Amino acid sequence: MKPLSLAARIQISIVIPALLFLVSALALSAHFFSEHFYQEERQDMADLEHELSAILRSSGLEGLKTQAIPPSHHVFVYAVFSADGSHAVFSNNHSAKKVLAEPVEAPFVTRNIEGEHFQVWNAEPPLPPGIREIRMAINVQSRVNFEHFQLTWFSALMVMLGALITVLVTVTVRRGFRYLNRISDDIAAVSATNLSVRWLPQQFPREIAPLVRALNRMLDQIEGDYRYLEQFSDAMAHELKTPLTSQIACLELALMRSRSGKTTGRPCNTR
Repeated sequence: MKPLSLAARIQISIVIPALLFLVSALALSAHFFSEHFYQEERQDMADLEHELSAILRSSGLEGLKTQAIPPSHHVFVYAVFSADGSHAVFSNNHSAKKVLAEPVEAPFVTRNIEGEHFQVWNAEPPLPPGIREIRMAINVQSRVNFEHFQLTWFSALMVMLGALITVLVTVTVRRGFRYLNRISDDIAAVSATNLSVRWLPQQFPREIAPLVRALNRMLDQIEGDYRYLEQFSDAMAHELKTPLTSQIACLELALMRSRSGKTTGRPCNTR
């Protein structure tokens, strides 16, 4: 398996913690929205109970029993059962009218609670005698929709921020590593016939400039040593070539003399 490059490791080390931070922020925001939502819900229940108590007192029905219906996302009913067994429905949602009887034309009471409009209707048929209670529930659909909208928007924002962080980190790391990639490519091109590779420190960031100067000095020394060894090898070859040439010449001369029968003559001096 091919190991990851240094740039890829830096990208991973930056992007993954950033994404984990964004996910944690999203989870904390969801928890905050939920807590805030339920606090508002409990406060609205208390406000509604206070308002209904005022309605009962003004209607002479203080002795009725009250019952709170837990909030539901689908059925929202506000019902007041009067002393004669008939009942009235508080509702700001049309589905509540289908739960109990259909309302009559004229509303019985109209109240505005926390910015929401609730109406009380007379309804048929009457309930069995002896039932004396109030049932109330909170319409949380609008808040649930708003919470879902906020979480969706926040999730989309987190995704966009994550993508932006990934792109910025990738571009920044690649731009930062292009100088090292350039040096690496130039070093790979160095050979015995190409020792003239040099870099200008002014063209590199100041963090890499000392490395460039050190590489230039190293290449200068390598090139100088190579030129010296090249000249030394040429000199050694010349020094070795001269005695060998003299020896060959003497041998050829000796052979010629032996063939001609001449034995006198000045011998070769190969020193």
